[in-house]
Amino acid sequence: MKKIKMKYALITATLLCNAGLAMAHDLSGSLAAGTPTARSKVDLYQVTCGAGSAKLEAQVRDPSADSSLVSVQVKKAFVVASSQDLNQGDAGYGSMLTVNAGSGVYEMFVNRSSLLAQNYGVSYHCKSATGEHTGTSYVTRQNQ
Repeated sequence: MKKIKMKYALITATLLCNAGLAMAHDLSGSLAAGTPTARSKVDLYQVTCGAGSAKLEAQVRDPSADSSLVSVQVKKAFVVASSQDLNQGDAGYGSMLTVNAGSGVYEMFVNRSSLLAQNYGVSYHCKSATGEHTGTSYVTRQNQ
């Protein structure tokens, strides 16, 4: 009986992770190198904050010590915020941005300032007005 329960728990956990439900609220990505005629590369995620959410917080990490700055922008309706990792090449994240726009779908963009290929990490959290974590999921809409 324990083996069956464990099997179902493992299957459920695998399905949730593959569906884009963020348990740790962290994601990793990369932006391909640009060209002079196709300079901008932007990854786009839709983050859904569940019932009881008051805001989405996000911050970006740039693991490479090069000349390209990585930025994250979050938008919902007419509210937009942006943040960069100014201390590139370390394990730390840039400053936390906050968009106070309630529950629902937020757009989260990640881009960089040069033509260089770039890896990045984003930490994000939907939170209630009192700072408690609320339901959070994401879908990748554009991967460049």
